[in-house]
Amino acid sequence: MDDTIKGINICGLSDTGPTRELNEDAFLIGSIIERTGQIDLYIDMNSLAMQEQGLLVCVADGMGGLTGGAFASTNTLNVISRQYYSRFYKNITPEEVIDAIKKYIMKANSVLIDATSQKPELQAMGTTLVGLNILNNKFYRFHVGDSRLYQFRDGYLNQITTDHSLAQQLVDSGHLHHEDVANYSRKNEITNAIGIDNDCKPEIDLVDVKKGDILLLCSDGLSNVLDHYELPKELSELSILIRELMNNKSELCTIANALSNEEIQKVYPESIEKLDSCGGHQQKKSGILNFLSKNNKVDECGDNRTDSMKYLTEFREDFQKFHKNLSMFIESKKQNLIETVLKKPITMKEKLQTLIDMGIKRRADDNMTAILIEVR
Repeated sequence: MDDTIKGINICGLSDTGPTRELNEDAFLIGSIIERTGQIDLYIDMNSLAMQEQGLLVCVADGMGGLTGGAFASTNTLNVISRQYYSRFYKNITPEEVIDAIKKYIMKANSVLIDATSQKPELQAMGTTLVGLNILNNKFYRFHVGDSRLYQFRDGYLNQITTDHSLAQQLVDSGHLHHEDVANYSRKNEITNAIGIDNDCKPEIDLVDVKKGDILLLCSDGLSNVLDHYELPKELSELSILIRELMNNKSELCTIANALSNEEIQKVYPESIEKLDSCGGHQQKKSGILNFLSKNNKVDECGDNRTDSMKYLTEFREDFQKFHKNLSMFIESKKQNLIETVLKKPITMKEKLQTLIDMGIKRRADDNMTAILIEVR
């Protein structure tokens, strides 16, 4: 099997979002900067342009209001792009590439700081940045702030960049759990940005990329609403019933009815069959559904006190086993929303549009910008 990367399919899209009036995001593909348009193209790795200059791809998330944020994102991409495409890189070393990218980012930082000093209306502006430089068949990633780079490989999504944010610092120090970041009141506070001060610290490194990978670059407007795990609707309802049962607010028969749902039976037949083994002393052919419904009422435990206590003890053991297995089963079915979309057998353009549409549906409160790159 030939693992040589032949080319990349790349598309970019930016959306103002359902609540904002102006888009402060911008993205760059090659030397083209877009704020509202869409780009969809294929690039051959053996093309003359890729051999001599490679490709620069970036997403910038501006901040500082309607004027400052848009200015910061667009001008940052413009400065970096102009510097990058002013030279050739045919015989450059990886170390020299990293040094050059850092130099371009720091130049953009200086330009924004100078603009702020000259124009009061641009006070407090700045931008985050995430990008890829594809050069000499190597992929260099760079970022400042909380815009992210993800890698989708073999059906799994992996976040490559680490947010430069207060929330991430708290997670790293053990003062905040990763799962609690979404509800943290100061989750949008970043600790590193372009255009704020001279202490900008870009993070730059090589990324291991192979044929078949999908790379996603996006602003936090998208990742904030999509990078988490959700259950399919029918299992989400079942999960709620289980929690209610443990709090004595639900009965076993309601769970039996939920497990009888045609959608669950159709989509998860093997898993439901495995759960049948929790029936314990019940006849195998009755399955877990009958086990639950039959054991729903104490008055079915028998006429004799000794029999009743024995029955209840057996039932308690069976139920504890059932609850553990069912909870593990539900946990295993949680799906990352981004991962779910990237698994779909649709075009890259359709995947990207689906991600943006999902963000809008979930009432993203920010602009959303993303670039998808399929390595072929």
